[in-house]
Amino acid sequence: MKYCMRAGDDTGLFLENVSIADNFCARFWGLMGRKQIGMEEGLFLKRVSCIHTCFMRFPICAVYLDKNLCVVDKEVIRPWRCGKLCKGAAHVLEVHQEQWKNVRVSAKMVLESRGQEMSDGNGGDGR
Repeated sequence: MKYCMRAGDDTGLFLENVSIADNFCARFWGLMGRKQIGMEEGLFLKRVSCIHTCFMRFPICAVYLDKNLCVVDKEVIRPWRCGKLCKGAAHVLEVHQEQWKNVRVSAKMVLESRGQEMSDGNGGDGR
């Protein structure tokens, strides 16, 4: 199932096509083997606080999110590198490296599927 993700205040980052990696296999494969990631694509890695770009062919922007989907940090990671160990991160959003400039630290992100918000990052409504 595909989702979209946007900044809660409707400024900055907007991704039209977000995949969710919520199990071991999906997180393990991630973006490996792909030739590129589109400007409006993203991979949301649930329950992950540190990533690597081994076996990847292109740099990415890693957006570190807390449990409430607020941006804790961000960085561009080139292929065959490890990302930072980000204190407070509960999830990581991998996006095109050029999206780095559209991400604001402390911004609240909203993950949506067919008009339904998933604000807590756990696939629920935060209750």
